[in-house]
Amino acid sequence: MTYQNFDKKGKSVGKNVYLLESIADSGNKISVTYLVSSYDEKDKLTFSDRITMEQVGDKMYFDMSSFVNKAAFQQDGEIPASVIIEGNGMEIPVIGEASQTLPDADITITAEMGFISMKMATKITNRRIEAVEDITVPAGTFSCMKISGDVSGKAMGISTSGKTFNGMLPE
Repeated sequence: MTYQNFDKKGKSVGKNVYLLESIADSGNKISVTYLVSSYDEKDKLTFSDRITMEQVGDKMYFDMSSFVNKAAFQQDGEIPASVIIEGNGMEIPVIGEASQTLPDADITITAEMGFISMKMATKITNRRIEAVEDITVPAGTFSCMKISGDVSGKAMGISTSGKTFNGMLPE
């Protein structure tokens, strides 16, 4: 599965490729592991990592660390032990309804890299399903949940905030 990334003008600025590696089914829980590779606008590999998503009952959980570009922390192709990434699983319903509220999500990264110590924290609050609507892409038309949230972050004493919108296939 490939996600193409575009800037505000519609120009391609890169892509993320998800390669299915494994599926584990244990009763009420399904775990899916992907190899995710990120490419820049010139199709050069910039980062690769494994992520696992879980479905428990009627909810999906995404490890928030999968949203971090870990390439920024790599040394000799590995993430050093001095980088700690913590957070909760971002919850998304398998089948959602417009106006449905969703739990908050957060992630904190603490890194000791040589003489530099840094802590970065991001929170996504006020999450909700704005709508369930049809989205048409080159692969076809799909019914998707439009999910919004308020994003706030703090890194090295600098605070930022904004709004996020994501489209998720409910099935």
